[in-house]
Amino acid sequence: MKRKKMLISVITVLLVLTAGCNHSGKEKNQPSGDGYEIKDVKMGINDSGKFTVLGKLKNMGEKKGYTEISIPCYDKKGVELENAFDSVESIDAGGEWKFRAEYQESGEPSRCDINESEVTTY
Repeated sequence: MKRKKMLISVITVLLVLTAGCNHSGKEKNQPSGDGYEIKDVKMGINDSGKFTVLGKLKNMGEKKGYTEISIPCYDKKGVELENAFDSVESIDAGGEWKFRAEYQESGEPSRCDINESEVTTY
């Protein structure tokens, strides 16, 4: 009986904690999800010697405030490294943002996966 009560308590706490996460003031969207389209993606070394992911993010919804894109990068063995990152102050409704997400660590990742990227607006 004590196990059952403990299990119910743990589940209740988890539900309360995860419900609170939805009220953070941030809107998160996957690149292929509602509201955004990512296209013309290219990867390579920029003029500063940094590995960079270039592309265009089209806002398919209403005007967005501060927006950032975070793209996970991996080494040759598939181990996740740091993310490539870029941000912009706002994107108009129907507007397009040409992002330049730089990988900030030294060296060059084997790949960065745009399909696993996260777009966050505030």
